[in-house]
Amino acid sequence: MSGIVVYKASAGSGKTYVLVREFLLKCFTQARYPSHLNLLAVTFTNKAAHEMRSRVISTLHSFSQKKKEPLFNYFIKRLNWSEKKLEETSKFLLSKIIHDYTNLSISTIDKFSYKILRNFSFELSLSSDFEVEIDDSKFSEKITDKIIDDLGLNDSLTYSLLNFSNYKLYQNKSWDVELDLQSFINKMLSEDTFLLTNYLNKITHSEIVNEQKNILKSLKDFEVNLFNYSLKIKQLISSVNSSAFYKSYIPKLILNIKTKKYKNQDKSIISAEFRKNILESKWYSKKTDIVDINQIEKISDQLHTLLYNLVNYVDKEQANYIFKKHFYNSLFVLSIYQHLNQFIQSYKEKNNFLNVSDFNRKISSFIQSCPVPFIYEKIGARYKHYFIDEFQDTSLLQWHNLIPLIHETTSSEGGSCLVVGDPKQSIYRWRGGDPNQFLELSKAKNIWNNTSIKQETLEDNWRSSKYIVEFNNQLFNFISSKVPTEYSDIYERLEQNPIEKKSGYVELSFVNGDSYSEIEEQTLAQIMSSINQALEDGYSLSDITIITRKKKQIEVISEYLISNNISIFSSESLLLKNCTDVQFLINNFKILQKEYEFKSKVEVLSYLIDNNFIVIKDKSKTKFIYDNAKCENDQWNKFLKSYNIDYNFRKIQVQTLYNITESLCRTFNLFRKSPNYIISFLDVILEYSLKNGNSISDFLDWWHENQDKLSVSVTKSTDTVELLTIHKSKGLEFQVVIFPFANWKMEEKPSKIWTKVPDHISQTIPYTLLPFTSKYKSWPKSCQDSFLEHDKDLIIDNVNLLYVTLTRAKNRLFIISNKNKRAGLIYKYFEDFMSFKNSNTSIYKYGERKKYLNKIKQSNKFILNSYVSNSWTKRLRVKSNRIYNWESSVNKAINLGNLIHKLMSQVIYKEDLQNLNYDETSYIDSDEVKRKIQDIILNNEIKHLFDDGHEVIVERTIVDQYKNVWIPDRLVIHNSKSVSVLDYKTGDYEDSHKSQILNYKKLLMEMGYEKVVGYLVYIIEGKVIKY
Repeated sequence: MSGIVVYKASAGSGKTYVLVREFLLKCFTQARYPSHLNLLAVTFTNKAAHEMRSRVISTLHSFSQKKKEPLFNYFIKRLNWSEKKLEETSKFLLSKIIHDYTNLSISTIDKFSYKILRNFSFELSLSSDFEVEIDDSKFSEKITDKIIDDLGLNDSLTYSLLNFSNYKLYQNKSWDVELDLQSFINKMLSEDTFLLTNYLNKITHSEIVNEQKNILKSLKDFEVNLFNYSLKIKQLISSVNSSAFYKSYIPKLILNIKTKKYKNQDKSIISAEFRKNILESKWYSKKTDIVDINQIEKISDQLHTLLYNLVNYVDKEQANYIFKKHFYNSLFVLSIYQHLNQFIQSYKEKNNFLNVSDFNRKISSFIQSCPVPFIYEKIGARYKHYFIDEFQDTSLLQWHNLIPLIHETTSSEGGSCLVVGDPKQSIYRWRGGDPNQFLELSKAKNIWNNTSIKQETLEDNWRSSKYIVEFNNQLFNFISSKVPTEYSDIYERLEQNPIEKKSGYVELSFVNGDSYSEIEEQTLAQIMSSINQALEDGYSLSDITIITRKKKQIEVISEYLISNNISIFSSESLLLKNCTDVQFLINNFKILQKEYEFKSKVEVLSYLIDNNFIVIKDKSKTKFIYDNAKCENDQWNKFLKSYNIDYNFRKIQVQTLYNITESLCRTFNLFRKSPNYIISFLDVILEYSLKNGNSISDFLDWWHENQDKLSVSVTKSTDTVELLTIHKSKGLEFQVVIFPFANWKMEEKPSKIWTKVPDHISQTIPYTLLPFTSKYKSWPKSCQDSFLEHDKDLIIDNVNLLYVTLTRAKNRLFIISNKNKRAGLIYKYFEDFMSFKNSNTSIYKYGERKKYLNKIKQSNKFILNSYVSNSWTKRLRVKSNRIYNWESSVNKAINLGNLIHKLMSQVIYKEDLQNLNYDETSYIDSDEVKRKIQDIILNNEIKHLFDDGHEVIVERTIVDQYKNVWIPDRLVIHNSKSVSVLDYKTGDYEDSHKSQILNYKKLLMEMGYEKVVGYLVYIIEGKVIKY
């Protein structure tokens, strides 16, 4: 591979396989060693980068072990090498990579940008120790708080915000501007705002204020002129009864203009029917009185002229008027752009940090003019071969920052760049990803000075079974005919060939409902039906994954499945803040922090009553809570103790944050009620306190900022259904996929779009930020471009979301949608496809349901269903160390035994005998200790258990189902079904010893071992008893 090769890789086509293959091919064919040092692979996510690194390492390891996988044979043929040469080269390369792992350049594109930024900190006037802020939303909150604090100190900023707040009140919205500011700051951090920086930075605050005045005057001029037209018409028809006109359409128009009803409408005042009536001179109906008809006929010519003039004026000016309304409103926010920009830059400099979004901005202007050899010198590497994964998700700035490096290497002899992507899977436009960039890559020969660009398409699908691939081929071929023609290249050659010839099964069902609650209820029932169907056919819960468009849907489904005894796994639902027990703990923290915390005490008392810690019998709950929540904390202690609740405020308050939490959990039995939530909350508390200290007040502030992101930490197990959003599912595959609520609006919340302002509207403001509206087609044509493009982008983005979701399944795919007549919904694609397939059923089935032969993996794990917590004061014991008490001859044998027992824990294999530390034997003959240990290890009964090659576990804790703790001295695992257990004894034989070793055997057999041999080893006597 030389020059540029572009791979179009549809879902499941094996793009990672191709990347690893080509990466290793460069490693094997380069003359320099270690040959991986001049290779750079960048991808979009940490997960993808980790997968590629792992694949490279595991493939080399496999080759070095003579494992003849498909790639092994591929390289033998491609390189014309012997097996031995490939094996030895792989060993050498693997060793070099492992011993210099940091120089295996496979990373995310953000990490590579950060590396450049860090090395050019001096040239970019950055502090060498700058930090990175990952969370943009957290940053925007801080900036907003700072702006609110500075109100009154900055006159122009205060003026702008007060104006904006008054405008919101006029629009019958909340006067609060905080959320608007945060939204605008987030938009300012985006790439599309950065690309307009040169324009926006030139606009002054006074120019915006003047422009608002001009636009407001223009709006009023239109309204006055419109009113004057209507006034002339009204005077002309004053002698005619209003009801005499056909459908009263002329009097209604006059009324509409008088009341300015049109101000809240983004459409023409003149309807199509109105125009038709004028054109046909249709003034009255057949039932109109002859007197009125005569009156109308007398004025018909004048009336026609006036109405004609009105229509012409509206056609000429109303489109501008409608746009100017939106433009005027947008200037309230735009007026604070400069202030926000200054605040943001000042805050970053003061706190010495950058946002991730700053990486490419900082690099962009610098790297274009910087000599490429100098860049390589600074970053400590010179790359000759580039591999770019998920190119469709790479932003315009990220790509332009790579172009100088790639151009330099592809212009030199032997340099190359491999690009892999799929515009159908571009779902990150909000991060700057654009599917068009992938399509335009091969056309951009002017960038590469006619460097050869080769295009390849991976047409095979290695993931999904036959009927799933066929269904997706048919569906998306049909949908591609519905998308805007300029995007047709995205779906060109989308059909795939299924490698897996097994049948597969697709089920597309539609639920009905008059309300959302009805639709939700039926959808949940259909999910349960799909799960049961899969279970009946041999799939396990862990084979099933539910993918949704929104996180909120995951929360609803999670609660439903849990209530139906279906275990779930999801990193995107089960927020800690939604658990009543966690809320109870937070309220207790607030009480501990503040003496008179009435609201929190109300919540705590309500919880205690609901959970039967306090029984109030015939008393009024409301009055009881109100009367007892007013007290200060000492009185609060006494009150709770009167109900036998061990809650000592003063005693708890002096503990660490973690101990306070655990103490409250024990007092109120929270571990039994919500163990997963409570354990996860304790993990949060521990992590926070280790980093930030034990201040309850500071923790509550932190909790307020972060509670929407903190969820239950659960591990994927063998009996859980996984739930995740479409974006999280990208790149993954599952045996069974259920896709519920497969119907959503093209855009849930209106995007803010930078819109070009035509010169005839404003010669001062070149761009403004407008919320997307579907009524943009009533604007002047010159104002529609940005919105027309966004409208088309929405279609592509949503079709791509659908494509990503429906291509995750391997064997089963269940799609659950709902019928809806509204336009602009995903359901419409399914409805039209069903019409195309001549299917009018509520459940469309494609493929065959076949039994699944599930290979169930035996697990050696024992699941604890409850959490054991005890106060550390009850666990701590002060114990004298008898090992060093050698004076007593009575205890000599016991002490000798204890010392040998301790040293035996350090012996894994026979070879460890010579490395034992005998420092503690100063009061006893070390030779005797060595001899005793040798006698044990060389005992014919057990000496084979100290040979190298076995897996050995020493003094590992085992917890049984009754929460009893057992610690065998030595486990020797021979294979997955066979294990030996040794227990050392320092005294004489007792019956309890036999019971103990037999219990160990029983425990190990319960853990899945079929053959368990037990040994009691008596240290002093050198005696071994086998069981």
